[in-house]
Amino acid sequence: MRIRSRFFRLLCLVACVNLTLSLSYGLAADHFPSIEIPIFHNGYDIKKERDRSGGTKSISYRVQKRFPAAEVLEFYDSYFNARGWRSSFEICQRHWDRIPGGSNAGGPSGKQLFTSWEHPELNLKAVLRLEYEMVNERWRGELAVRCRLQPTAK
Repeated sequence: MRIRSRFFRLLCLVACVNLTLSLSYGLAADHFPSIEIPIFHNGYDIKKERDRSGGTKSISYRVQKRFPAAEVLEFYDSYFNARGWRSSFEICQRHWDRIPGGSNAGGPSGKQLFTSWEHPELNLKAVLRLEYEMVNERWRGELAVRCRLQPTAK
């Protein structure tokens, strides 16, 4: 009788631990399961991330595109605008900035562009970062793309 009681307690403990892990890692894994972040045509080195505590999900990848990659920006504009998202910036305010920290002695430097969209009903924001790197005073024809979904600050 005593062995059955210990076995039953152990079984209950294992079930509770399993349920707790399932709730914290399974159900809450993706805060926005119905929203997919798109990838521009021929994107590679794709990495998907989820931050459960911050309630964000993001995707990063690379694509072969020459500066200024207007097609990539148009791709994301089209995607988000067609789904009810509104641009957080006026299109004329979007511009490429120099990445701080590059050295003049041939070290890496580059340009980056940030833009975002907000969805008023979902209380979400999509943030897009495009980045080009310059090595030895020559532009690499590779664009680094990172797009993140996050809750809108209230």
